[in-house]
Amino acid sequence: MVIVSKSEVRRLKSIERIINKKFELKEIPNGMEICEVQLLSLANKIHNTEINHEIDKYLEDINTLFEDTSKDELIKKFFSVEFTRFFNYYQKSKNLNVAAGDSVEIAEEIPVENLAEALHVTLSTLVRKMVSTG
Repeated sequence: MVIVSKSEVRRLKSIERIINKKFELKEIPNGMEICEVQLLSLANKIHNTEINHEIDKYLEDINTLFEDTSKDELIKKFFSVEFTRFFNYYQKSKNLNVAAGDSVEIAEEIPVENLAEALHVTLSTLVRKMVSTG
């Protein structure tokens, strides 16, 4: 995945003609797509976490605290802690995709931290897809 400027788009068109293949346009994911990927990543991390048995001495108190809580409700509460943080951050994020006709000034308004996070998640997703397909 590559982010290109308008001048680079012209070069890409030339390369497409030379190699006789089309490059596929992929948009940068929006805030909610990033939020979803991060939530699922957290779920996978928790699922794959090895249990630290040092926690065993606290389990009785924890179980007492949650004895009236269903498994489904406990899972929702557990993930809501992080999801709320993701949601609050990404619901305010700008669309990082710039249309072909948009000016350079719009691209300069993109907060660097949003761009870096979007690229990190996009790259992580790409790597995961590459690993899962072969």
